[in-house]
Amino acid sequence: MGPGSVNRAPLEKTAIVLTPLVAVATVALGLRVGASSRVLGAKVYAAAPGGGRSGVALEIVTWTEEGDAPEVISEPGLTVIAFTHGQEARWTGSSNKDGVAEAWLDLPARPNEWIDAKVTNASGVVLASGRVALPSAGATGSNEGAAVHPMRRTGPLALDAFVYGRLIPGATVPVLVRVRRVGDAGGLASLDLKAEPEPGLTVGAPTCASDATSNDTWCTVPATAEFLTASWRLAARVPAGPGVPPQEGTWYGSLPVSPGGATSDLPERLDSGAPRSVHFVVPPATRRLYVEVVDAAGVDMAAALDVAPATRGGEAETVLPGLGPGAYWLVTSPDLRGLETGAGATIARPFRVVSRETESAPGAVLRDLVTRMPPTIARPLALDGLLAPRRRAAAARRRGMLLAFGALLVAAVCETLLILQTLRRGRIRLDALSEATFEATGEAAPLVRDGERSRSLLAVAAVLFITLLGFALLAGLLAMSGTA
Repeated sequence: MGPGSVNRAPLEKTAIVLTPLVAVATVALGLRVGASSRVLGAKVYAAAPGGGRSGVALEIVTWTEEGDAPEVISEPGLTVIAFTHGQEARWTGSSNKDGVAEAWLDLPARPNEWIDAKVTNASGVVLASGRVALPSAGATGSNEGAAVHPMRRTGPLALDAFVYGRLIPGATVPVLVRVRRVGDAGGLASLDLKAEPEPGLTVGAPTCASDATSNDTWCTVPATAEFLTASWRLAARVPAGPGVPPQEGTWYGSLPVSPGGATSDLPERLDSGAPRSVHFVVPPATRRLYVEVVDAAGVDMAAALDVAPATRGGEAETVLPGLGPGAYWLVTSPDLRGLETGAGATIARPFRVVSRETESAPGAVLRDLVTRMPPTIARPLALDGLLAPRRRAAAARRRGMLLAFGALLVAAVCETLLILQTLRRGRIRLDALSEATFEATGEAAPLVRDGERSRSLLAVAAVLFITLLGFALLAGLLAMSGTA
């Protein structure tokens, strides 16, 4: 080594040691850059607006997500701003412990139209924003589908049973029985109806009246379910008349019982334009009650109610808005999705809104309502406020992974070059030592003569292999963390 030369061996050894450390630190930095952060967002579900009121019902579910684990969260101070047809509507409120908020916006929107909506929280964070497409109007099923399906029905007198909503254990609910002659439009005179309940069901005395418009006879039977099943047998008989033999008919089956359903003090008839307070009683296990008013077109009102403890279980109350004349259903469910599916403890109670001048015969309104199937109101997902945060998190994760994998690749290349440079420098030294020894003694150096050069090459190859294997294992762990 000349007097002006610099001994680079210590620098190379230091670089060999520091390169993996710098690589690991860079990988940690990349993981921090791409680490999942907690984000907030909201999903907005839209329903077709009802025909009895001008406005739009939006269902908002607030979420938080960290990594791949989204969960609903109660979010206070929500604000919803919507625009359509040059008008703006604003709603403020909070989502409950299910993360649900029901927002009503007074906008002149109709089915199959668009509105622009934005949801923010109390801190001003935008939870969802975009254009909302309102679904088409709801679809009402066949009126005949409203009747309870019997297990057995016999005789020339056809009996059909209609329950006002569903039976609820401990609550008295009217059951309407329609009696008509099979294949004969003639009226029924002196009809005798007997209801024979099985254990678990108690009934009151039937009251019957003829319908002049259809020649049918309708009987109202108060029924109270005591357990989860309610079965009965109905027997109708018309005595013999002039030239007409006596006729009979029977009906046997089970009535629908909803053990988790809510009772309400909603009357069958409301005056148009007048708000109405409705009180609900629910089973003790119910913590929240979801309520909506629907008509054949869509949703006229929706609310997510917190249930207050009471002596009979739980209580909740809401105010129905003033509605225009028409047929409506008050739908209640302890499950948010029950409003859409109608399953479980969901109960749809029909009622009619009439003008103050309208008069109806006693029972005519109820007979008209129970034969109607409630409409099917879809609530499709209109806005997903978690998509944008997810895209930003995915982009950050890609940048972090690119930085980490790039650091590993650069470190592996540098470490390989440093080790090969050290090997080259060692070979040069061995050759110089061998040459000096040969010039002085005429014999080769012992290290070279004993094959130490080959063993040195094997040792360096082993070190290089272990080093690259370490980088490969680190890259594998990094890839696994990226797909976890």
